[in-house]
Amino acid sequence: MDNASASSFQRPIPTGRGNDSHHVFLSFRGPDTRRKFTDHLFHGLANAGTIPISVFKDDKSIPIGEEFASQIFGAISRSKISIPIISKNYATSKWCLWELVRMMDRRKSTSHIVLPIFYEVKPSDVRYLKGEFGDAYHLSKKDYGEKDIREFEQALRDVSYLQVWDSEKIADRREGELVQKVVDIVLGELRNYFQLDVTEEVVGIDDQVKKIKNWADSPATHARMIGIYGMGGLGKTTLAKAIYNELSKDFVDCSYIPDIRDTVHHNGIHFVQNQLIKDILPNEREVSNVDRGINLIKSRFQCKKVLILLDDIDVGAKGGKQLQALARERDWFMAGSIIIVTTRYQDVLDQSKFTVDYKYPMNTLDEVHSVLLFNKHAFRMSCSLRYFEETSREIITTMGGLPLALVVVGSYLFGKKILKYG
Repeated sequence: MDNASASSFQRPIPTGRGNDSHHVFLSFRGPDTRRKFTDHLFHGLANAGTIPISVFKDDKSIPIGEEFASQIFGAISRSKISIPIISKNYATSKWCLWELVRMMDRRKSTSHIVLPIFYEVKPSDVRYLKGEFGDAYHLSKKDYGEKDIREFEQALRDVSYLQVWDSEKIADRREGELVQKVVDIVLGELRNYFQLDVTEEVVGIDDQVKKIKNWADSPATHARMIGIYGMGGLGKTTLAKAIYNELSKDFVDCSYIPDIRDTVHHNGIHFVQNQLIKDILPNEREVSNVDRGINLIKSRFQCKKVLILLDDIDVGAKGGKQLQALARERDWFMAGSIIIVTTRYQDVLDQSKFTVDYKYPMNTLDEVHSVLLFNKHAFRMSCSLRYFEETSREIITTMGGLPLALVVVGSYLFGKKILKYG
């Protein structure tokens, strides 16, 4: 970036600099776009939703030198996405061009994503160095070395062929519309980095996820709740996380609160409320008690379409208070919101003031799925070794179709010698 700017690593919550990792690197020609389009894009990304997009943008002057170069190039290397905002005078800055070379090199050698924006210039003018863009470049070219010129021009050609945003093709050149298009694409690219971890060895949940996803896709005039219940070890959390991952593609504001029963026992309900509030409203102050948490959630979440997973809600007096304090009624949330609740006890769902639209009882696995799950962990394959079949079936029968037990025992037996099985 030109005009020697400081490396400022910025995000919706804490800010930092130096060796922080971040998601998006913005490259731009300061005099062209800093105080208009680039600033709008930066804030659009930073406030996009609960996915914590961290953005690197040059903002404050520091001396150009080794520290400057290491900060800038390090920022590109540590980012997942680079967005060069190529304007009329972009190629008059040697630093902008060096940044572009580094981005394109990273794109060739890693999974780094480059999403160029052609701001009031045509991609073809960048490719062939013509028009006002080309004129400005050729005036500055005399100050560049031969090696730099070759690398700069190759990078400009390469970037001009990428899938692009051309500001001149946006109706009436509405910058707000262009910013939103960019934000939507960046969110889509980053979704996978924020998916909840679901073990690959899970069996038999694909049909369940598909069934619930089809239901969730139906139009709704109010917020809805999905309740998944059953004894411990059946895979309620695993199923809920898989559903959450599938649905999260359609939401900007998302929150996953794990192990609520245990967290409340150690830290109180208001601690969980603060987790939820921080996810959906990252700039909001913490609440000091449950009543304040309730008032904040029901007043501020009404204007947000949210996806929330509340994992392991308890039963009884404490359990009832847990759900009441986090999602007591439909009208706390905007229409289209989905709240997923997992619990060991059906009573939690039956007694909820927020009518549960979809109740899903988790049962033990049938014999076929029990065998598949055990074999995947004990033998790392879908079938057992021939001389272990009888022993395997005895173990599987003993586990009673409980997924957690099948996984634990199967994993323990993996790699053990034949005599230990016998």
